[in-house]
Amino acid sequence: YACQPITANLTPTRSLVSQCPKEDLNLEFDVQSAWASTASDYRHQDFTEYVLDFLDSGGSPQAISSALDKFYDRQITSFFQVLDVTGDNIPELIASYGIWIDIFSCIDGKYELKFTDTYESNLNGVSIIDITDINQNGLAEIVVYFNGCMGNRCPIIRIYEWSGKDFQGLIESPSITDGCGNLLIAPFDVEIRDTDNNGTKEIILKNNGYPHLDNDFPYRKETRICMWDGQNFVIHKNEFDAPYYRFQAVQDGDRATLSGDYDKAFSFYQQAINDKKLEWFTQDRKWHDFWVYHSEIHSEEPSPTASPTLIQDPNEYPSLAAYAYYRIMLLYILQDDSVNAEITFNKLESEFPLENSGNYFVKVASVFLQDYQLSKNIENSCTKVIGYTQENHLPIEYLGDWDHGVHSMQYFPETICPFK
Repeated sequence: YACQPITANLTPTRSLVSQCPKEDLNLEFDVQSAWASTASDYRHQDFTEYVLDFLDSGGSPQAISSALDKFYDRQITSFFQVLDVTGDNIPELIASYGIWIDIFSCIDGKYELKFTDTYESNLNGVSIIDITDINQNGLAEIVVYFNGCMGNRCPIIRIYEWSGKDFQGLIESPSITDGCGNLLIAPFDVEIRDTDNNGTKEIILKNNGYPHLDNDFPYRKETRICMWDGQNFVIHKNEFDAPYYRFQAVQDGDRATLSGDYDKAFSFYQQAINDKKLEWFTQDRKWHDFWVYHSEIHSEEPSPTASPTLIQDPNEYPSLAAYAYYRIMLLYILQDDSVNAEITFNKLESEFPLENSGNYFVKVASVFLQDYQLSKNIENSCTKVIGYTQENHLPIEYLGDWDHGVHSMQYFPETICPFK
């Protein structure tokens, strides 16, 4: 992950002097004794109590941090950061060691553990990415990276902020796969910057490695941008490496449409229709390509069972291309361009006649357009489309489902026309 520099004003204030024990800079923190003092069932609890005793005896946070850094040969960032994150002008001690994040505060002349957290699948440690005011409310948020489980397949981030009473997370449901807490199946870098120049900063997650080789395939590296909505950090948009399979170009067009990037969506749909380099996809093809990928990664000979006779489904291209034309028609509708919407529909109708499998989306487009020409109401027309796809089998075997890989969109009647 990418670490941002953390700066803190370490100048003691009068409040700090009166609130915290007087420091004895000669005291050294003994890491081995600290861990030796812990019982196997209560290692974290006992270690924090050892830390509190050291601090209350006049030991400095810097002494603890330096000792831990030296003991664990920490090269990038310190275990302890000293910074006021509650807005009372008294610095807190933000610690990241083992698999825990701890925040210590000085209260009534003594230190206490104000907050602690870990991640149940975290086996590889925790790191502080940054401590900065991301949402511009005057308080610094603490961005933490939990380094993941076996094979580093499930790292997550969490963002904490002082509420006035306690520290709360600012990512809603941080463990879900399509949220702002993780990219789940592979490690990722974290960048914090203002991408839209509105003052608040965005959280940018970008894959920097590959996942464990299993049914997550086909895998694509992802960049996910999350924005502050006033209460939480929520996903703004996600982008992937260039599509390899045709269905991926279609899905990228749908994602770009949902994020309001209509020009990019148009390009993806056109690519799905016209790019002959895009590959076809079936479940047999998926497992064939998976084993080829697996053998390349591990420098192995492909398994004899990994090379079945691959047969392209003749219905895939017309289904995806017709769907792409239908979505281009909707893009024109969204931009009040009824002329080009009509031209696109006519093109769709001529390219995919009744006996062609792509005619399914000719009918879908016709249902939408007939209602829209009367109602001029996109939501009402989408309701008609949803009703049609509920009554007639939606070809998700071509558009995408869980069998299309971990990054695939899931298609339902509501997905086909999601506008209100």
